[in-house]
Amino acid sequence: MELNTFSNQTIALAGIAQVAVLVQQLATTGTCDQQAMDASIGSLLKIDSDSAADIYGG
Repeated sequence: MELNTFSNQTIALAGIAQVAVLVQQLATTGTCDQQAMDASIGSLLKIDSDSAADIYGG
């Protein structure tokens, strides 16, 4: 996977932003979007893919 493409960098940054929102939701309400949480946790377990979109289920 080419890590230096603008597209992959943008997707990775969006993943970080998504996790920040999930952490805020969990801290303030005790709940969060289950589908977003599953995608975020699943991305931690994927170590080999063809693109950043594949890592986040896209």
